[in-house]
Amino acid sequence: MAVISAHVDPGDAMACLAGFAERANRVADLVGLAGLVAEMARDLGFAHHALAEHGEPADGCLFLHDYPGRWADAFIARAMHRFDPVRQAAARRVGGFGWRELPRLVTLEPCQRAMMSEACDIGLGEGFTVPLHAPGMRVASCSFVCPPGEPLPRHALPAAECLAYLAFGAAHRLLGVRWSRPRLTARQRQCVALVSQGKTDWEIGVILGLSEETVGKYLDAARMRFGVARRTQLVAAALVAGEIGADPAEWL
Repeated sequence: MAVISAHVDPGDAMACLAGFAERANRVADLVGLAGLVAEMARDLGFAHHALAEHGEPADGCLFLHDYPGRWADAFIARAMHRFDPVRQAAARRVGGFGWRELPRLVTLEPCQRAMMSEACDIGLGEGFTVPLHAPGMRVASCSFVCPPGEPLPRHALPAAECLAYLAFGAAHRLLGVRWSRPRLTARQRQCVALVSQGKTDWEIGVILGLSEETVGKYLDAARMRFGVARRTQLVAAALVAGEIGADPAEWL
């Protein structure tokens, strides 16, 4: 799988994610899925990831990760999920956020500041978390983490947000949870496909011979069908639903 760098075309990044989606749909178990997510996360410039449903471990909450063993053991043994500031922020947010934003998003208690400091000492540096909200399901989130001292790969954050949604959908498939899969009209599909290539509404209008306002209406309708608010979420939902794929020629 090719490394996605700051100079890679957005369409190539989405092709890599579409390839991940296809492989994730064939994987046989959660262990295999965790390996695929770890591989893609490394390609995006992250050292670790964690995909988790928020709740009590005894309730069978999903928790896939490749965090250092010392940290995972401590997190579970000390029930840190009950006061984890990352989870608190994710429960209130829709879009992804960097961990440096936490003091602005939640009121950090001394125990939470100590928790973040301890995580850094163990090898978890700056992180980027994607909240995952599905109707009728537990709140969840997917975090991608850099080594201590390294900045977030800003250019890769939109792809990381898509990866989070794709991994979440694949995990629920393996767990036997069925998601509703809305279908897009042909025009909506074309517009979403071009969004996945990094095109603006104006550029999409030029390509398809539509006004910018009409393109916006198609994309608004597509977001409503999938129940998402952001363009990255829309692309990820369309990939999960099989509405767009890895070959751009097939999207249009």
